[in-house]
Amino acid sequence: MQILAAHLTNQAIDFRQIDYNQPTCIILGQERAGISKQALALADHNIHIPMMGMVQSLNVSLASALILYEAQRQRQNANMYDSLFSQLSEEEQQAWLFEGGYPVLAAVSKHKRLPRPLINEHGEIVASDAWWAAMQSSKVPGKKRTLEN
Repeated sequence: MQILAAHLTNQAIDFRQIDYNQPTCIILGQERAGISKQALALADHNIHIPMMGMVQSLNVSLASALILYEAQRQRQNANMYDSLFSQLSEEEQQAWLFEGGYPVLAAVSKHKRLPRPLINEHGEIVASDAWWAAMQSSKVPGKKRTLEN
């Protein structure tokens, strides 16, 4: 795995020149203190986002967005997402889509022992009215209500 540190030095490489098609760890520093010396020592490369004018850096959220967008763009151009997702069974794909796309609903559904609903090609939950009613209910199957709960 390559380790990249978003850190401006004379040796830093333009973040767009990195090959993100390999496993990559990106270290971004805290906005005030930057990246620790220990973390910088682990990095294979320092990367930077070229800037014009008097500013030398972006805030950490903007910097991470730009770097991750470039990584995603390169991986999409290499068809990495299509091949990764197609290696999963339909059941695994549905689990990833529901648990990753709707983590709160997935946790409630699991707690209530409800079947996982279908996620359609638009990323929408396709479930029966009974499933939605059970999700909204304060009752949990198999759990007896007491005065405490």
